[in-house]
Amino acid sequence: MDLLTIDDSITLTHDSDFDGWLTAVFVCYEQKCTDRATLVCRHEYIPKFFDTVVDVTTDPAKAERVLTKLTQTLGKDGIRQLMWAYLSELDYIPNVLFGVVKYALYQPNLKTTTQPHKIKEQLINTIQPPILS
Repeated sequence: MDLLTIDDSITLTHDSDFDGWLTAVFVCYEQKCTDRATLVCRHEYIPKFFDTVVDVTTDPAKAERVLTKLTQTLGKDGIRQLMWAYLSELDYIPNVLFGVVKYALYQPNLKTTTQPHKIKEQLINTIQPPILS
């Protein structure tokens, strides 16, 4: 499916493992739909009538490419923090981490900054936390 022709938001469902999430991130960038994509674990997805849904099959090669780029950008500590957050298994964490990835790729010198507290502040301001009821 060519996601460039779809104007609405897109939900990408993926396996619940980290490689599945990385593959979904790859597909978002490959299809140029990062600004309107939502990432959801396949088993947590609740269908909606007007949703455009793309089921992403885990591809280790694509996942490795994303992991390599993120390691260059965030460093090993950044990847470790991404994995810890992902392992929390909170239902909203795939999208929060997708926001972190988008921010990291738009700020390529993130790893080399000398003020890590500013990164945290910028991430907090960039990523809107989910509304918990």
